[in-house]
Amino acid sequence: MEPQLTSLIINTAHPVEMLEFYGRLGLHFETKKISKGGQCHKAFIGPVELSLFEAHAGAPFRAAPDVQLTFRIMELDKVVRDLSLIKGVECLMDPTLLPEGKKAILLDPDGRAIELIEMNA
Repeated sequence: MEPQLTSLIINTAHPVEMLEFYGRLGLHFETKKISKGGQCHKAFIGPVELSLFEAHAGAPFRAAPDVQLTFRIMELDKVVRDLSLIKGVECLMDPTLLPEGKKAILLDPDGRAIELIEMNA
């Protein structure tokens, strides 16, 4: 079974302009405050959730990756082992069973956060 892209997270220092840009593409965002400050704006493109996280005042914008992708995959442990062998890949969170399912977080060779969630067979 192919992996399924489920979400795309973009951290932004320009939330007003980003909302206007993606709004003109036809996306409708819901806004929620986040506990660390700032706001999160979420919209759906089919089954894929697009989230725009605005950096809160005083926070270093580069503290978080610009983009994070989330994939649902089969055989999480095996995939994480295989990906970890690639030069430049870093495992931030080993496969862990959480209330929302078993997941892992890696940095791809360019340093982007990639969240992997195990899909039930």
